[in-house]
Amino acid sequence: MPSQSTSSPGPQQGPLLAFPALLQLFSRGAYLIQWAAPVLLIWPSRSITPRLLGIALLASMHLGFLPVLKLGLFPWVSLVCLLPLLPGQLWQSWLRPQPQSTALPTIDYDQDCRFCRDAATILNRLLRLEGCPLLPAQSEASVEAVMRQANSWVVQTTAGQRSVEYAAFLQLGAASP
Repeated sequence: MPSQSTSSPGPQQGPLLAFPALLQLFSRGAYLIQWAAPVLLIWPSRSITPRLLGIALLASMHLGFLPVLKLGLFPWVSLVCLLPLLPGQLWQSWLRPQPQSTALPTIDYDQDCRFCRDAATILNRLLRLEGCPLLPAQSEASVEAVMRQANSWVVQTTAGQRSVEYAAFLQLGAASP
């Protein structure tokens, strides 16, 4: 009987080890990003472009780590840590109340379901629909019938159009600034 060699398996070979020139290019690119990004982040300029470029470089580097390196949560945590570096002008433009261009729809929820009420309130705030009425569907028999039939919350436009499920979410999205 022929003897079989019992060699211990070596380190796992990564898919990029077959391309040493590409690995060298990636390594040099990572070093370049790590030198250039901090300079761009503190660039003395009134323009937000250098800072956004630095953030984009760091984000692309960390996203590039994901498919080829097993780093656990490191790239995701690093991406979240980049958020406070976003220029203040962006935060101000995102948080500034936008004028409502259309009449706001009404969100009708099941009054017997506390989760439904809370979810409608959260959705109302996330979509920045200040002034959008939140009403129990039981306050109007025809709306309650639609809610029970679809087993879903109901969104009514001022024109009286009623939407449920995903179509209701699209209706709210259209009214959101």
